[in-house]
Amino acid sequence: MLQLKEITLCAADSINPSVAARALDISMTHCEFGDAILFTDRPVPCKARIVPIEPMRCIADYNQFMLKQLKEFIRTPWVLVVQWDGYVLNPSEWRDEFLEYDYIGARWPGFPPGLSVGNGGFSLRSARLLELTASDEFPTDGSAPEDALIGRQWRADLESKHAIRFAPEALADRFSIEGVQAVYKPFGFHGVSNLLWVSGPAEWSAIIQSLETRSFTSIGLVNALRLLTEFGRTSCVRVTYARIRETADTHEIIRSLVVCSMGFEVALNLVVVLSSLAAMVLQCLSMRLGIVTGQDLAQLSRERYSKPVANAQWALAELSIIACDLAEVLGGALAFHLLFGVSRCGA
Repeated sequence: MLQLKEITLCAADSINPSVAARALDISMTHCEFGDAILFTDRPVPCKARIVPIEPMRCIADYNQFMLKQLKEFIRTPWVLVVQWDGYVLNPSEWRDEFLEYDYIGARWPGFPPGLSVGNGGFSLRSARLLELTASDEFPTDGSAPEDALIGRQWRADLESKHAIRFAPEALADRFSIEGVQAVYKPFGFHGVSNLLWVSGPAEWSAIIQSLETRSFTSIGLVNALRLLTEFGRTSCVRVTYARIRETADTHEIIRSLVVCSMGFEVALNLVVVLSSLAAMVLQCLSMRLGIVTGQDLAQLSRERYSKPVANAQWALAELSIIACDLAEVLGGALAFHLLFGVSRCGA
């Protein structure tokens, strides 16, 4: 096992602490750290020790904690920060050269040299850097991402005034990746799109089911849905889409897909196809129910449930039928208008 006694492994999470604990546990199977900490507001099973903190209800709380409070808990010269969607992947890629720098994280694509290192979701930081960012010299209200402040906004002052060393881009690529699929396995990774590459279908489904619903409004998960669809991982597509639909409507999903570099027409067609697949699953279940029992769902509901519950289900079913019929009528009217210019009956 790789010995990293000078490094503390840590994650801070109040939204998905159980999945963050998983990331810590996987990292600890590859490396033996000087310490391992999960900062959270609730108890979860984890190999790392749990340090209770106030709930982090938004990204601003996380940024404030990482920049201003983390240094109070670290007793080693370096800290390896991970999040729920990143962990140690390939310990054989570890280089002692990593410890020659105060900050190293995955390179951000699209930024010029000197401003591209790097992502904080899987990052190595020196205790000296933690002390500096916690000082009054570097104020923040938490609204800006903490890694963007370190790697871009504050970088010039950190380098010129305090001799903080940022890893070069080539070394950062060996350390971690984010947002791109590497042709090799670096020491670690960050990002949902990379998480799906290193997870099998069963593992991915378990992760998706464990995430809090508020996580599904993120661009990262919608982008993962797009990638899963492109590469034909249908079982993963189904469970991911079902979870995303718990919190996002069709328009939100389409907007997110467009942001993820997918054209509007393609995004719209994808959502239609996924919705049709979901309907086909329900129809298949109904077919199996009828074949096995010889009865339909309405008959079984009347037999198995009390009369008030059965009546409530009947009312909901009628409302659903009306909604579907209304959509078909309006869709037909729109089609006549687009094809023939018909705007009202008799026109």
